[in-house]
Amino acid sequence: MQSLKMPHEISRFKPKLFKAFTTRQFICLVISSIISISSYMLLTDYFYNSITLTISVFLAVPIVVFGFVEIYGLPLEKYFKDLKKYMFQSRNRQIDSRNTYVEKLEQLEKLKKKKRKNGKQKFIKIKKDKKQ
Repeated sequence: MQSLKMPHEISRFKPKLFKAFTTRQFICLVISSIISISSYMLLTDYFYNSITLTISVFLAVPIVVFGFVEIYGLPLEKYFKDLKKYMFQSRNRQIDSRNTYVEKLEQLEKLKKKKRKNGKQKFIKIKKDKKQ
């Protein structure tokens, strides 16, 4: 009998592209490997082998980190975007505490008063002659 592992929390499920890697992780690994190999090939003529390996690793690590690390369930670039927005937004916030229902009631009362004033002026008393 076959059995499948199901995650307990379905919102945490991430589809896998290649073995244990998600699409995001796989793309970041490919990009980082291209960068590290190309930097190694370019720098071997100018530096010793150990220095070129160190430089190529330091160039590849940030890309791998962006692919694998999540903070509070957010990918790293979204977390940094939100952090930047929080750090540089205005600290003096204006809180709008209007009660729209009270405003609407006040508008209705004003309209009723206008109608009362206008209503008294519009009605003209008509006297009927009693000729019978």
